[in-house]
Amino acid sequence: MAVVSRYERPEPGDVPGLADRARQVTDAELAEYLAGHGFPDGIPEDFAPDRLATAETERLDFVLRVRAGQFMLLDRGRPLGDILPVPPSAESADLIDAVPGAALLWSPIDDGDLLLTVTLSPSDPGPDQSYPRIAELSCRFHSGHVVLRELAGRELALPPLPAGHGDYRIRFHTADSGCLLQLWGQPRAKPRTPQGLDGPA
Repeated sequence: MAVVSRYERPEPGDVPGLADRARQVTDAELAEYLAGHGFPDGIPEDFAPDRLATAETERLDFVLRVRAGQFMLLDRGRPLGDILPVPPSAESADLIDAVPGAALLWSPIDDGDLLLTVTLSPSDPGPDQSYPRIAELSCRFHSGHVVLRELAGRELALPPLPAGHGDYRIRFHTADSGCLLQLWGQPRAKPRTPQGLDGPA
């Protein structure tokens, strides 16, 4: 009998205690880390602040003009060419394709107006099981300022992300009647689709 196994590198979200350790980083350690990663003068002023301690869930309702069954969530100022066409390096979770700073979301309609609710939360709000299709994955946003972008050309700014720049979880729910997009700060973890979405990640 032969047994074959495959090593899979752990995601940060799989490492016990990592999120707690991140909360214990001192100002001096953070300054040293930033300097070592290209920010010797600290985080640029145009980066969104980390508001996790005071942020409350924000809900926004939009009517998007969908073309070719898709729309994007992008770092402010990011070109569509970073996610269209979807590069081979993109991470995918059925309804979402993403690279750092850009996510392509696949809507339930090909062309027309789509009702979309967006929630920005300081923590995982949990999936809404009333939607028939749900998927989620991680995406790193570089400044904490993001926009919804229609293929037709409109760009709709969202409020600054609750945890500023960094890793976020994107959970996209779809139904014929409309969609729900949830975002919250969370260390990177593997993509998940409906089978793995019985409760908060």
